[in-house]
Amino acid sequence: MYSHVANILDPLSALVAAGGSVMWPLLIVGVLVWTLLLLRVMTLWEVKAALRRNEVCSEMTAEYFSTELRLRLWKLALRRHGPIVDTLVAAAPLLGLLGTVSGMITTFEGLTSMTLFSESGGIAGGISEALTTTQAGLLVAIPAFFANRVVGRKVTKLEQQLDGVLLAPAPLISRCTP
Repeated sequence: MYSHVANILDPLSALVAAGGSVMWPLLIVGVLVWTLLLLRVMTLWEVKAALRRNEVCSEMTAEYFSTELRLRLWKLALRRHGPIVDTLVAAAPLLGLLGTVSGMITTFEGLTSMTLFSESGGIAGGISEALTTTQAGLLVAIPAFFANRVVGRKVTKLEQQLDGVLLAPAPLISRCTP
């Protein structure tokens, strides 16, 4: 069983080693962004399921006000993690660029001291390290950007549904929790 895990982790550790020290923060950003996106999707499903079960009440009773509070809390929950995901998506290519700059600095330092000509990989190794971080930053950011946009549109649509329930006149809606 552990050999399968090792087979999966070997290419990942080789990629991290090829990209240098900036790859660890990029890996952390990638794991965080996809975890938070998954949490947003799970919240979306939870709120949709609650609306399908008609867990709302629009009569002017104490139950109405507890339902109104529940709807407002759902709206807050839907927005949770959105700004953090936006920030992480924006940070990933910047981290890739930082890795590129650091790899190029290493390359040029090696050129000035002539150490890159004697090391295996030479100049190409330093440039490869620089470009690996750029690629990793873009591989984290681009899919996460589009996934976040899709989730954001679904959240906006669901918030509009919640607003419709909140703003509906009490006599017209008689959906109450049992």
